[in-house]
Amino acid sequence: MKSEVDIREDVYKVIKGSALEAAVTGKLCKSGKRPKYEPSESPKEDITINVLSSNIAQTQEAIVNVNIYVKSVDRKGVQEVNDPRLRVLCQKAIEVLEVAHDEGFRIHLDKQSVFETEEPVGEHIINNRIIYNQTND
Repeated sequence: MKSEVDIREDVYKVIKGSALEAAVTGKLCKSGKRPKYEPSESPKEDITINVLSSNIAQTQEAIVNVNIYVKSVDRKGVQEVNDPRLRVLCQKAIEVLEVAHDEGFRIHLDKQSVFETEEPVGEHIINNRIIYNQTND
């Protein structure tokens, strides 16, 4: 059985060096948390990985969130959704996460949704829900 740390590392390896990682302006964070930005800095497009649940069985399955943070566009003081940028990053995420496998595990994209953050920063999150599978010996 793999721990949550191992599962997060496996998903990180799938994304590391991919077209998705290259497309974002920020960092790929396997800790599940984004880097802290100075108040004068504009937040970048970061990717975080969080393991939500994992069972203990012969065939192990885990649910993993891969979140991509995208800054909204400021139009005369109003924060608006950056649809063109979201569209590009949604497609890159689908291409990388739709189906991938390596060293005894397989992931597939179960669901993708976009929602606005509640923070005053003016961001949207592309939430990619991934199903992780591996067979334990």
